[in-house]
Amino acid sequence: MIQGGRFPHACILEGPQGSGKELLGHVIARALLCESKEEFSCGHCIACQIMESGNHPDFFVVRPKKTKVLGVEDVREQIVEEAAIKPYRADRKVFLVPEAGEMTQAAQNALLKTLEEPPGQAVFLLLAQQAGQFLPTVRSRCPVISIPPLSESDVAQYLMDEKKVPEGEAHFLGEYAAGCIGRALQLWEEEGFLAMREDVLMKLAGFWQTPFSDVMLWPGQWAADQQASLFFDLVAMFFRDVLVEKQLPGSSFLLQKDRKEFITQAARSWSMTEVYRGITAVVRAKRQVQQNVNFQLALEAMLLEIKGERHV
Repeated sequence: MIQGGRFPHACILEGPQGSGKELLGHVIARALLCESKEEFSCGHCIACQIMESGNHPDFFVVRPKKTKVLGVEDVREQIVEEAAIKPYRADRKVFLVPEAGEMTQAAQNALLKTLEEPPGQAVFLLLAQQAGQFLPTVRSRCPVISIPPLSESDVAQYLMDEKKVPEGEAHFLGEYAAGCIGRALQLWEEEGFLAMREDVLMKLAGFWQTPFSDVMLWPGQWAADQQASLFFDLVAMFFRDVLVEKQLPGSSFLLQKDRKEFITQAARSWSMTEVYRGITAVVRAKRQVQQNVNFQLALEAMLLEIKGERHV
C-alpha cells in the first residue's frame, strides 16, 4: 500500500500485547517518511537516519501525560492541534498512538473530526489489542491490520538464535507468551520469573506430600515476589497441564514440556476433583487480588480451598 501510494490516512493495528504492533508502527512510519525515490524505506537518507535516532520532527508518538490513559486533553494537544500545523521536513506527519484502544470515549470523539477530515497528509496509526475497543464511528473510518501471534516454535527459535536462551526455557516462554514475541522477550528479561516458575511447579507437584503446616508458609514466600499476575498465570498453567496429563497421558499438548516429570508426578497425586478445585481457587484468588485483597491473604485462602477436606 505504501509503495503504491495507497496507504490510508488512518488505520488500526490490532494484536495481542507483545505481538509487535508498536514495532510495526515504527516500520510503517519510517517507510512513509523515507525520502528515497528509488528504494523502499532505504535506511540511508537523512529522514531514515533521523528516524533511527528518534528525532524526526514529523513523527509523533502519542502517550498520556497526566493520567494512565489518553484523555481529551492529550488528543487535542498532541494530535488535533499538532496535525493542523504543516509538516516541518517531510510532506506529511505520522502519529503513532500505542495505547489508542485505552482512550476514553470522550477522547475518541475528540479525535473523530480529525479522522474524518485529516489535515494535509497526516497519517494516524492507532494501536489496540482489539479493534472492538474503539467506538463504531472510529472503527468505520480506519481499516484494520491484524497482527496474529507467531507459532510457539518460531518464538522459541528466535529466543535461542538471538538471545541464546536454553532450548527448554525458550519453548516454555513461547508457549507462555502465546506466540507474542515481545511478551516472551519481556519474560526472559524479567528478573526472577523463571525461578518463580520452578518454585511454583515443584511445590505444587509435591503439594500432597508436604505437611500442610509447611504449605501454609508458602504464601509468605510467594508474596515477597510481588508479581501477582505472573504468579497466578503460572499456577493456572500448572493445573492446566496436570489436567491435560490426566486426560491425555503422554500427549504433546503440555505447555511445560521441559518439566514433564513434575507434571506426571502431579497427575498421579492429584485427583480430578482436586484439580478442578485448584483451578477454581486460583481464579478466585486472582480476582480477589485485582479487587485489592492482600496478596498473601488471598494465597492463604487459595491453599486452604485447594486442601479441602483431605488430610496429609
